[in-house]
Amino acid sequence: MHESQGMTRRTVLGLMAVLLAAVALAFGRYRYQVQNQRVQEARALAQSALDSFADFQGTREEASFRQGTVAFHAFYRASRDLPEMLPPMSQTCNRVQAYLLYQPERAKQHMEPLMDGLAALAKDPSSMDAYEDLNTFLQEVHVPGTEG
Repeated sequence: MHESQGMTRRTVLGLMAVLLAAVALAFGRYRYQVQNQRVQEARALAQSALDSFADFQGTREEASFRQGTVAFHAFYRASRDLPEMLPPMSQTCNRVQAYLLYQPERAKQHMEPLMDGLAALAKDPSSMDAYEDLNTFLQEVHVPGTEG
């Protein structure tokens, strides 16, 4: 009888280990799916901003610029919590957003690097090339002696 209790204990422990592994696997898959969904959302928002700014470039309609600014803000909010989003990337997006909101006339004069960056972000929200383009935008719009 003593031997059968040991066998039962090992069986129970084995089943618990299998159950724990299954739960860990399911949780890992869930996290991957949520992460993938967040990346897809960020890509779509970057594309939306790019499309709106492209419309603005063609029509010069203020509504298109505002839509691009709103879409960029939504991209920033969606992407800043991604693990791939390093603090310097987040800071760059925050500064771009500030120029779009508070110095739109300057931003409108330097749309090319912004749009290049958005095109790269629409493919990969953690693209270092995109952030180089956004930093180029920031260098072009910056007025020495001003905040931003």
